[in-house]
Amino acid sequence: MNDTIWIKTEVPVNLDYNGEFINISEVAGNSDRLYAYLDLYQQTGFENPTLLSLSPDEVIIREGEASTSSALIATAFLNGQNFQSEFGIVLKQSGEFFISSYYEQPLNLFVDTNNGVLVYLLTTFKNSDEPDLFRFTVE
Repeated sequence: MNDTIWIKTEVPVNLDYNGEFINISEVAGNSDRLYAYLDLYQQTGFENPTLLSLSPDEVIIREGEASTSSALIATAFLNGQNFQSEFGIVLKQSGEFFISSYYEQPLNLFVDTNNGVLVYLLTTFKNSDEPDLFRFTVE
């Protein structure tokens, strides 16, 4: 308990799409930020896990921004050739937990667009056995 799980987002601004490099910031109207909408769940003895609401003091920001207004919204800012953010979630009780995309949709990152173009990047959690969520246990 009172451990912290750290989450880092790092997305290169130039992505290979079918053999062609695309600058996602330019496609989005020279955007300098990218968003990840995440939810934190706790496994229970029931079939459906419990969605947990985080308060601002339970999120520690190292880089970027994070909001806890509805979902946990992590904002990565363009830093050189990467969009980057890093934050921690303070885990105040023991149990089995998982982090997934907002409302259990496929894990997407959204680029803030300045030109009306919708840009989202389908992604996965690194070091996870399941692409759309990351499970962990707090003892």
